[in-house]
Amino acid sequence: MIPDRPKTEPLHRKITRLALLGVLALAVACGMESPSDPAALKLKKRIRAQIEHLAPALYKPLQARDQEAVRQVLIDSGQKWKDSGHQEEFAVAVLDKKGVLVSARHFLPSATGEQAPKRVAANMNLGRFKVVERVLKSKKPAAARLYLPPGGAWGEKVFVVMAPVGKGPELVGVLARFIQESTLENERISEEDFLALSFD
Repeated sequence: MIPDRPKTEPLHRKITRLALLGVLALAVACGMESPSDPAALKLKKRIRAQIEHLAPALYKPLQARDQEAVRQVLIDSGQKWKDSGHQEEFAVAVLDKKGVLVSARHFLPSATGEQAPKRVAANMNLGRFKVVERVLKSKKPAAARLYLPPGGAWGEKVFVVMAPVGKGPELVGVLARFIQESTLENERISEEDFLALSFD
């Protein structure tokens, strides 16, 4: 008896299977980001635009370790966002390449202006936070959820997107853009959808 020839997979099925595997691999590589939530993608676009505006402007001040120049970049950016009519309350912090706080700014909606955060300790070392360690090591943006002491104005939970500041292999600092839990609630974005976003 002549043994049956092994069945070969039809070409169109093989192409379909490989294409599906490629899509799955891409999803894993991109952090399993879900493109189905337009509100989350809209917030991502807004945050990325702010980071892409701030990071290049912070490069030289951080490289020169000029704290006053870093502060001025935040002030100037706050005025720009105020003039553009932004409606979100958020905060920005700038860390040096060791994770030490250089400056921070609290931005209120355009109708109320913006101000520096209260009780921000100078030279506070934030490098111990895992998200900061991850950005310093990988030199890539990362999003995270942080828990705050009870009784604060922003509640007990805050979300943050950390992005490296530098050129090429040189890292001079980290930019942190904070998002209130109420912002996600108001824009109907789940924590899971926000944390699944890739900010690369």
